[in-house]
Amino acid sequence: MYTMQNANGAPTEHLATKLRIKFNENGTLKEINFEGDEEFKWLIKEVIDKSKKGENSGQASAHVDKTLDMEPPPKVFISYAREDLKFAEKAASIFSDHGFNVWFDKISLKVGDHWEDEIEKAMDDSDFVVILLSKNSVTKKGIFPKEVRMALDRQKETPLEPSGAYVLPIIIDDICIPRKIQSLQCPNISNDIEGGLQGLVDDINIHYQKKIKI
Repeated sequence: MYTMQNANGAPTEHLATKLRIKFNENGTLKEINFEGDEEFKWLIKEVIDKSKKGENSGQASAHVDKTLDMEPPPKVFISYAREDLKFAEKAASIFSDHGFNVWFDKISLKVGDHWEDEIEKAMDDSDFVVILLSKNSVTKKGIFPKEVRMALDRQKETPLEPSGAYVLPIIIDDICIPRKIQSLQCPNISNDIEGGLQGLVDDINIHYQKKIKI
């Protein structure tokens, strides 16, 4: 069982209730049954990946035991202007490749969802909100500035220790940083978007390790 803090500092328990795995004689995955917290789907992916690499049942089972001792991945919400969709997609792809649990509206919102309610719930449940700042977004009206205000309000409620980081703004082209965000470290990655996002992955991992309570 893992005890963590959400964005508001409240303890959250994570428990995988049932994980049953069967292998074929040659060691490949035969069947996997899982019941429990959605966040532990990442564990199943780890098992399948190991099986595809040809590990036998003993090796894969040992990996399952090791993985169960790991913390679930950080939850990252991406806020962006529609004009910057390609940058948001790049961020979502890189974060997902590093095992993060990404909330990205193009993927996370389903037909019939009340988008405003879903955004609020996702922000409450997220460990970090990544804000993409650009010439498009800083002059935008509508949902983007609303998301930024929502994130900043939640930042105020985030405990200072062990890590108060929650809103993570990044600049993707040359702009003046909005006054409400000037107090936060805000790197300009416009000259190297992919490298900047990789650097952000490192920062998220550092902040997240400070938040984890095991």
